[in-house]
Amino acid sequence: MPDWLSHILIGLIVAELLNIDKKSLVVLGSLLPDFITKIYLFSFFFPMNDSLLFVTRLYHTPIMGLIIPALIVPLFKYDWKKTYVFIVLGFMLHVLADGLTGKRDNVGLLLYPFSHSYFSLNMFWSDQYWIILISCAVIYVSIKLVKSRLRKK
Repeated sequence: MPDWLSHILIGLIVAELLNIDKKSLVVLGSLLPDFITKIYLFSFFFPMNDSLLFVTRLYHTPIMGLIIPALIVPLFKYDWKKTYVFIVLGFMLHVLADGLTGKRDNVGLLLYPFSHSYFSLNMFWSDQYWIILISCAVIYVSIKLVKSRLRKK
């Protein structure tokens, strides 16, 4: 799924449903896999090896979803266990959301390093991001409305 807004909304939906107080950590985790993959933009200016581009795909794996958050947790003053869990949750949501898209994007090395094959449920193509975006926006607004009405009572 190429749309960062969809990843943000999916992270916010789960954070709201689980009543997570630091929603920003879940959102950070849901965007983290795509930060390093933007390294391919350097290929417009510098010659790059295809193996380097393959390494960027490794950041969309569950194993990296456990390693990368452990590297950035020390940057936060919040409880390190909760920080790690929230960022890993967002990261895994990103990997699962990307698994919904078709194989055109070549993401979803779900069982790496045990398997180098790509995984996808082929529910949506990457150019159909608007279906997920609109659905997530409606779900998020609905959750916020229900929570606000429950607080009033």
